[in-house]
This record gives sequence, C-alpha cells and structure tokens, in this order.
Amino acid sequence: MALRKTPRVRDPKKLAFPKAVVCTGVVMCLQPNGSRVSRLAAQKVSYLLEQAMGLGVFVEHNQKPLGPYDSNSRYKDAEPMAKTKGWLTVSRTELKASALKPEMAKFLRGYVHSESMATRFVERLSGFSDDQLETIATVHWVERDLATADAKLEVDSILEQLARTPVWKPKLARSNFSRSSVSEALAFVIGVRLVTRSISDTRA
Repeated sequence: MALRKTPRVRDPKKLAFPKAVVCTGVVMCLQPNGSRVSRLAAQKVSYLLEQAMGLGVFVEHNQKPLGPYDSNSRYKDAEPMAKTKGWLTVSRTELKASALKPEMAKFLRGYVHSESMATRFVERLSGFSDDQLETIATVHWVERDLATADAKLEVDSILEQLARTPVWKPKLARSNFSRSSVSEALAFVIGVRLVTRSISDTRA
C-alpha cells in the first residue's frame, strides 16, 4: 500500500454521496461476522483508507480528543445519508451495514479505484482494537505535521509533538499512547508506507 502521488480532488459540495458509499463499504468490511462496528473504528479506518489511496472523499477530518475525526461524517453526510438509503443502521456509537446492494457496489468500485486493494487494507486494519486504531491514525497525523516542519520521524518527536498539541496532550497519560504503543503504531505506518516522505528520511 502506498500513498497516491496526486490524491483525487472532488467538489466539496458533492462529497455526501461518496462518503456515504465508502463509509458503508468500510463498515461492511469491518463486520465479516455481522457484528456491529464502533463509530471510532469506522472513522479511523476511513481516515487511513483516504490517506492510503487518495480517494478525495474523507478530507474533512480535524484534530479531536480521540484522534482525527470528521464530524460532518456523523452529523451531516456519510451516516445520515447511508441511514436514509437503508445501507447503515446506527445504534448510539455503533454502526452496522446491510447486505451489499448492486447499485452501491457499482458506486463503491468507482470511488475506491481498486476494490481489492481497499478491501485488503481495511481487512488488515480490522485486526486492531479501537484504541490501536486511534493511536495509528493519530501517529499518522503527527507524521504529516513533522514532515511539514522537516523534523525527524521518530518516537520521541511524535511524543513531543503530542505534548505540544493541547487537544492531544492528555493522550500521553493513556496506555495506548505509551512509548511502546506509539512505537508499534509508527512501525505499522511505515510498514504500509503511509508516510509522506522517503523511508530513508525516517527513524523509528
């Protein structure tokens, strides 16, 4: 998996439908046995899938206490539209996708470019807990900030950046942001090439 050199650019006024389609596809892939999926998992996996494949769909994430979060996805577009179309059912903080409908399958293939690659990536992420997904997504976001500042990519620099970020500083008191947890998340981000610079420019 690698970042697209030129992520697709879409009309921001026309993101609701593709977000609903891709969100449903992500939830479906995360629930192989029909179990419900947490909103946190769906949000973090959608964010990472966007970063991996440059879909131009989930581009509205912001820094929130639990990591990169797209409030529009919950309140304005992806979830509300998917619910209206009968693709998703939502119960408090959990999501469940209905059976894949032919028309949605067609649109999903169009939005993700390579359905098989997207599926493999999401299935790989499905093996992580919600806490681990939060750490991976947050580490990826911090990596982008460090790249912009031309700073070294290593565990210490990530922890320092978290400490400098008011909304994320409290994470440092949690076990999934311990030094070892951040190190594991960084290793994953580098391993799947979810970095915005050459691997030779990084140091875990």
